[in-house]
Amino acid sequence: MKQIEPLKSWGVRGALAALLALTAVGAEAPQAAAAAGAPSCTAVEQADGTFQVSWTLGTSIDKYVIDRSVNGSSYNWRGAKFSPSTSFNDAESWGATTTYRIRSKDAANAQVGNPTPCTGGGGATTTVFAIGDIAECADLNNPNSGSRLVSRLLDARGDGKIILLGDLAYDWGRDPDFECFANIVGNQNKQDLIPAVGNHEYGQNGVITGYWNYFQNVGVFANGYGPKRTVSDFDSTSRLYYETWVDGWQVLVLDSECWRLQEGKRNQPNADSPNGCDEGSLQYQWLESKLAAEPNVCRIAAMHIPRWSSAGANRGSYSDQVALSEIYTLLDRYGTDMVLAGHAHRYERFVPQDAFQNPDQANGFQLLIAGTGGTPLREAEYQAPNSAVVIDDSFGVLELGLGANSYTWKFVSAATNGQGDLTQAILDSGSRGCINKN
Repeated sequence: MKQIEPLKSWGVRGALAALLALTAVGAEAPQAAAAAGAPSCTAVEQADGTFQVSWTLGTSIDKYVIDRSVNGSSYNWRGAKFSPSTSFNDAESWGATTTYRIRSKDAANAQVGNPTPCTGGGGATTTVFAIGDIAECADLNNPNSGSRLVSRLLDARGDGKIILLGDLAYDWGRDPDFECFANIVGNQNKQDLIPAVGNHEYGQNGVITGYWNYFQNVGVFANGYGPKRTVSDFDSTSRLYYETWVDGWQVLVLDSECWRLQEGKRNQPNADSPNGCDEGSLQYQWLESKLAAEPNVCRIAAMHIPRWSSAGANRGSYSDQVALSEIYTLLDRYGTDMVLAGHAHRYERFVPQDAFQNPDQANGFQLLIAGTGGTPLREAEYQAPNSAVVIDDSFGVLELGLGANSYTWKFVSAATNGQGDLTQAILDSGSRGCINKN
């Protein structure tokens, strides 16, 4: 992956330029069906709708042939033979149901092993959206406000579950603030919302009444787990972290307000008790049990605060939330594919990495930040290590396509033209196979 220069002001223009220079392809573990010596293969939809097909070099292979299927048809297109190249751009835009496979040939033109399916492409996937930092009540009467633009974009993108990455209702998560939030996501079924809690949901005094009143007994909280009404009746079941499933994907929603989770009291941290995200804390123990119970699934962890993010000039460097280090180490140890977060009011994508910031295309988690739901955006002056793309001047949503063993991502911007019509643009996209956990 090409190293991006440290940014001064990234913005859409910089992100688009980087997208042209950067092929957003995560290295994939070889498919189980592939013969020894056969390549692994990935197909990535580009911002213009074309597909970049990339593969690894196999052993004793003289050439490769790419096959394409459209709309579930047989693989009825035979690409040219490529050697020793490891990539090909399919310059036609074939839509959302395009899949590819690659066949390996030896020097005698005999096929080596079985055809290798390419992860990614436009195969059957489940659409899930992710956004954080959403409702600004003061802007609801402004049709061009960030909140209104994102609301219109969600309507235009169609149905899908929405992972809410915290700070949903400004300023302090009160009941009136959540009325504004409801106005923003009003056309979305509550049962399709998967909410994480942010610092603003805790309000000024650590009380989460507005969040609870809005989400109680619906969707993911219908099973009886979820927050209690006040600090005073906090107990071991009063948690804002939980597990849910989306078409075979495990989704673990965590509370990143670690200091509020210190044992016993949300709004009165106790220095003698464990950090609520450290090993030994209730959340850590719960998370480890959920990870250990499902060792071989594709997995998302969602929370409000990211471990790392690029930062503004007031910080002097990138943001590193050390309090989350042990949670991230645990997620990394059990092969989490994606970590989603908000809090930083911008979009940011990191290359796959481990919990110690070592790039790891094969087994690392991919951190995606989508704090672009409508609250004022924040310019990034300093780029964090392993950060591949930063977009800090566009509201929008992160759109995920969850497949059986892979996923795609798109950051779709929300804006208007001169006539006030909604405009959409894919400013970042790519795909990756799930981590091989066997």
